[in-house]
Amino acid sequence: MRKKHSHLVRALIFFFSLIFIGVIGYSVMLQISFIDAVYMTIITISTVGYKEVAEMNAAAKLLSIFIIFGGIALVGYTLTNFVEFLAGGHVQDAWRRRRMEKRFSIQVPMNLSN
Repeated sequence: MRKKHSHLVRALIFFFSLIFIGVIGYSVMLQISFIDAVYMTIITISTVGYKEVAEMNAAAKLLSIFIIFGGIALVGYTLTNFVEFLAGGHVQDAWRRRRMEKRFSIQVPMNLSN
């Protein structure tokens, strides 16, 4: 059971680390507020590409490149693990197990007239 969730935990740690690095980096490099730094990080990770909240210097542009590649890597990692989960037979095993449980469930007659 622990191994099943390890990929999810890694992806979540990577995601929140990427957000943390982006927020701290943008706050320091661009001298912007926390909420503006969160906004910049999210629009960069999601590749939406809305207008920047401040003029970008060279360091902030490099940070954006890092965040973009990190976001793309995270999506690739997540999709790979999802496909591996589906192809690994986990879904089919769960469906098969559920069918068997329904088919062979024990029916206990109840006698309420005691």
